Amino acid sequence: PFAPGGRYFSLQNATRNADEEATKEMTKSAVECESHRVHLRSLVLAERKAAYARCDYLSREWQHGLWKDEVGEATRMRELRQSPSSIDAIDSDAAFDSSDESPARVAPEAPSGICARWREKIVEWKYQVVDRFVLDREIVSISTFYLDRYLSTRYVNKELFQLVATASIYLAIKIH
Repeated sequence: PFAPGGRYFSLQNATRNADEEATKEMTKSAVECESHRVHLRSLVLAERKAAYARCDYLSREWQHGLWKDEVGEATRMRELRQSPSSIDAIDSDAAFDSSDESPARVAPEAPSGICARWREKIVEWKYQVVDRFVLDREIVSISTFYLDRYLSTRYVNKELFQLVATASIYLAIKIH
């Protein structure tokens, strides 16, 4: 039994092989664990950068500030349109024609107040869409990130909010 071809020798080899395999697996999982740790650390550091920092776009003060910026921009566009340049002065009829007012040049109405309830309803709707079409649920968080990024920089009313939410889930589905 103690001969190289005997039972004791083969059990000893099997034990040694199992120990080596276990050590390899532990080393492999430790490397993977460390890799995940490094990746998560880099994600956290990236989120702390100024590019990721966003204000609370649901606050009334922020929405009112965005609205004032939009009204100011619409007013400036209207003033530019009403004061023709030297090139436009040649064709005075076209310079003062205001029949084709586009929505981008009209001042937006007073803030209706995007609220947390709107966002909650939109997120619930996104989950329904993702579940209905058997998509990865991570798409909802990605599209909500897109939505939050856009809404933190632009004033929107309820209709535009729904449009942006739809566009954000569409982009998240197409990209991811």
